[in-house]
Amino acid sequence: MQFILILISIFLSSCFLPVSADNNLLVEDGRIYLWREGNMPSLPEHENLEGNPYMEVFTVPDGMEVRGAVMVCPGGAFEYLSPQEGRPVAEELAGNGYVSFVVYYRVRPYSMDESTLDLARAIRIAKSLSSEYGYSPDDIAAVGFSAGGILIGNEALFFDGSVNGSTVVTTRERSGESIDPGYIPDEIDNISADLMAVGMCYSFYGILSHASVDTDSFRSGKIPPTYFCYGTDEIFRSEIERCIAAVNDADVPAEVHVIPGFNHGFGASGEWISSFIDFLDTYMN
Repeated sequence: MQFILILISIFLSSCFLPVSADNNLLVEDGRIYLWREGNMPSLPEHENLEGNPYMEVFTVPDGMEVRGAVMVCPGGAFEYLSPQEGRPVAEELAGNGYVSFVVYYRVRPYSMDESTLDLARAIRIAKSLSSEYGYSPDDIAAVGFSAGGILIGNEALFFDGSVNGSTVVTTRERSGESIDPGYIPDEIDNISADLMAVGMCYSFYGILSHASVDTDSFRSGKIPPTYFCYGTDEIFRSEIERCIAAVNDADVPAEVHVIPGFNHGFGASGEWISSFIDFLDTYMN
């Protein structure tokens, strides 16, 4: 048993590289925390809730060329984060040359917009760490599962660029107001939160259970090339396909991968990751 524990310890240490103190980030036990103490943008009704969202980094094997980076966003209906849609996906992507960041964003009682700010912050931090991990800051994509994909879509439409907690936003949840007027932007907020590509696994642009078909918003939001993956038995297949049609109408590059016999929640299984990597290789610098 002791030998097994030692092996596990060695494996975990290989997944996480130390982050330079020059980045002024809180790093503990392989976790990179997203917000500095006392300065996490939250709605007034949530400002006294405890906790700090974080991400874990999975690096490529020694000697392998780094092809880029991917933010991995598990699903869970914004109630929890599904374990099978986080680390297993990140490990496989890292094994294929993509440094992967599993984002543990806020869930209820926080709003989707607060969760989206977590993702935007995680993207900015990943860009700030690009030289340490060996990829270009422009070569960062994201893949999300179910609610995690909806989260990424919300980020790509409303929270990319220089949007931060104190910026006035117009989203499906609120109109013409900031999330937290008291949030104090820092140097990381000066980094763009744009993504070069997006992966939607049994997911779509929209809100839970309802896809967006707003072609004009896709155009004005300048969403990045989008990869859709779902099974033939997917419970939200009609919503996904409605969204795909609208994305195509907006002239956004899109790729669709359908897995025979699969339903919702397949995570890293289904051998879709190789096609997602081919998609990423098309757009990475």
